[in-house]
Amino acid sequence: MKFGRRLGFPDRVIFGRVIPRRTPADAAESILKFLSDGKLHMSSEIAKIVELPEWDTEKVLDFLIMGGFVEKGVRITGSGSDLLKLPV
Repeated sequence: MKFGRRLGFPDRVIFGRVIPRRTPADAAESILKFLSDGKLHMSSEIAKIVELPEWDTEKVLDFLIMGGFVEKGVRITGSGSDLLKLPV
């Protein structure tokens, strides 16, 4: 039995850049770091900066809002700033 790509099977390069999967915790940390300026941001802007699809960004933001780490609108809260200071 031979291992490897089958003849005619498209190479990964054909499909363009492959973005590695990130854990939700990594995404949440990236979002909190971006929001640490304390200003209001739109979710589309956040998605572009943290390089996530907008749908995934919305899910992470909903989780952070439920936890009280960010406010609707979207801005970091005091609890979110404190979370960034915790040792990993």
